[in-house]
Formats: sequence, C-alpha cells, structure tokens
Amino acid sequence: MTILRECGCYADFTFPSLNSSQPVMINQIYYAIDDPNKAKSYNRGIPAKVGQKSPEDSLMIIQGILGLRYDKKKKYKIAIDYSDLDYNDPPTPLRVDYWVKNSIGIIGRPNWRLIKLHTHGGREIRFDSNFGESADIAFQHLEQHYNDGKKYVLHYVTAREMYNIVKAAEGFLSWDGNNTRDFLIKPYLYRM
Repeated sequence: MTILRECGCYADFTFPSLNSSQPVMINQIYYAIDDPNKAKSYNRGIPAKVGQKSPEDSLMIIQGILGLRYDKKKKYKIAIDYSDLDYNDPPTPLRVDYWVKNSIGIIGRPNWRLIKLHTHGGREIRFDSNFGESADIAFQHLEQHYNDGKKYVLHYVTAREMYNIVKAAEGFLSWDGNNTRDFLIKPYLYRM
C-alpha cells in the first residue's frame, strides 16, 4: 500500500475478492495503514466518516458489495454476490435491487449510498453482461426504480469521482453536482 500511495494512488478499488485476499472488513469504505512487516495490512482499517480526516500514511479502500443473495438458478437458491458483472452472473433487476438494498455508505451521511461494480477485462464473452441486453435490462431497472429525484437520485461516476464524493462527505459538504465529483482530484486533462 505504501508503494501505491507513493506512486500517486488515492484509493484501492480491488475488493471484494474471493478467498484469502479478501479483507475481514466487508461492505465498507475505510482507511488502511500499511505495515511492511505484516501481511495483508489492508485487512482492517478505520471506517470513513463525516468529520474525520484521513489517517496519516493511509490508503482509502473502496469496496464493492459482498454478500449472499437469492438466486433461483442456483442449486441451493443462494449465490455469493461480489459486485462482478460477469457472464456467469449477469446483472439482473433482482441483482440491482440487492445492490441498492446493500449499498455502502459513509458513516454520518446515510443518504449518500455507493454501489461499486467491476468486471474483468473486455473479453467478448462478457459483452452481454457489460454492454448487451442483460446490462441494458438491469440498468434500465436501476434508472426506472432508483432515480425518482426524491427518495433516489442516481449518479454514474468514475473511480476518481467516487473517491471525491467520499472525501466531500467527510468534509461536511452538501451535494453540489460536479463540484462534489471533482472535489479534490480534478478531471484529468486529455490531449490528442
């Protein structure tokens, strides 16, 4: 983690991961402090919360959702959801509902909820789960049921913007669109 931080990394978005690499802290946004003499220093940390400054020499860990959910296609009707958009477990309206119900928050800002999803590369076999009909149906469900402008206001954000949103919440800022998304780390300059 020290190397990541020293090379300009502002947060780690790796988790959830299965098996031994998964930290014991799940479904949280937290700060981990590296201990070069200890394996898996990211295993535990200090949860992000409103009014808290990030601990010195720490790295923010932003996790996706990890948990059990109902899946009628599985033998025992239970699936492990680890926020992956994959052909083995494509996004569906039921998964979207699960993600919203189990979305990750920032302590002290319960109305700001985050859903971090991931995929593994752009292989053709994953096209449907990321860009095809399955993705279209799932994201239409998300937009139709969780973007009413009152109870829910949906925002699609990049990793940089998600980090900024967490930092803005910690700093007591109220939501202010792009100012919140660009709170600390400004958009990257692209040149052609």
